[in-house]
Amino acid sequence: MKPYVTISFANRNDNYGGFLAERIQLFIDYYAHFVKQHPDLFEFVIIDYNPPSDKPTLRDAFNWDVLGRVIQCEVTPEIHQAIPGASIRKIQDYIARNIGLRYGTAPFAMVLNQDIFISSSIIHEIAHRRLSPHHYYRADRCDFNLDPCKGAAAPEFEKLAEEHTFVVHRRHASNYKEISPEVTAQTLANEGSRPEPGDTIDPNTNIIYCTASRARQIKDNLEFGNKQLAAPSSHREMIYQYHQYYIVFCLHTNAAGDFVIASKEAWEKIRGFPEDTGFYMQTDAYGVFQLFAAGYDQAIFMQPHRIYHADHDRAGRAGFVEPEYDVHEKRFNDILKGKAPHTLNPASWALQDYALRFWNHPEPTALPKNFIVEG
Repeated sequence: MKPYVTISFANRNDNYGGFLAERIQLFIDYYAHFVKQHPDLFEFVIIDYNPPSDKPTLRDAFNWDVLGRVIQCEVTPEIHQAIPGASIRKIQDYIARNIGLRYGTAPFAMVLNQDIFISSSIIHEIAHRRLSPHHYYRADRCDFNLDPCKGAAAPEFEKLAEEHTFVVHRRHASNYKEISPEVTAQTLANEGSRPEPGDTIDPNTNIIYCTASRARQIKDNLEFGNKQLAAPSSHREMIYQYHQYYIVFCLHTNAAGDFVIASKEAWEKIRGFPEDTGFYMQTDAYGVFQLFAAGYDQAIFMQPHRIYHADHDRAGRAGFVEPEYDVHEKRFNDILKGKAPHTLNPASWALQDYALRFWNHPEPTALPKNFIVEG
């Protein structure tokens, strides 16, 4: 059976965040458990970006075979140096992730980091193979302390992660803050994303369908369109012009780079995450706004569905200068208002013009001719 979801995994063997090899091995061990249960569910595309010359490649450093169908891709240091502006950081995460989104073969695709562990409830829901091609899917990220969980098998690992969760990253909403700190195992189930007035919940799957967001966009487009309001005459007109207009849609942009599922067609329609090398922190939020602006409705796996994030050191980000947030806010608003396109990358997105190396790609004839296919 053809895999249902491509998982795009981008990294380099440089010990980012500390104990990186250990965290990658935990990732492999955790998902190997579910691959045994659902052997044809996932396809993993492992993108080794700008691999360090003094360390084994990701392909050689780990046994990926336990994950079933695995495609390996390498973005060489020479390619990294040739990308305009890319050398400011050792890894351009979202350029790399786009490779998996574009060149995976499953009908749905998602991004995933080595420190993200999807709850078994979400995996089993995906295994029913009834994801909607008209929606993109999000879930709350629950940050947990990794140390007490090390060495545990997948079912026990998930239980320990739940017990040691301390923060929940939720949907942006009108009635609570998007980050809930000081969470405990006892309060976790009540700290997740909630439906907004007008949303619907599927009681069989515990998925929120965010119909209120689309209704709001349709209403605003009918009333305001792309016209500029010189002197707002109502509160709604003022909100439409306000630099935080994007917030009224209550989209789940929080930690989106750690888990978002959409159809391969949807990713191709928006041409993946922005490949702007000048910023990093808000790249994942753009992907959510682009998907929504392109006509895909939001669906949220509601608690007790969740994804677990192993907390780690972030010193590796120090020194990277980011644009002021209001620069992003204007672009978010313009995308939602139709003043900016929902495609921010050129047609050559995901390094189509570069000589990438692939191993074990099941459909090599579908790759551009300049790609190098091994195995």
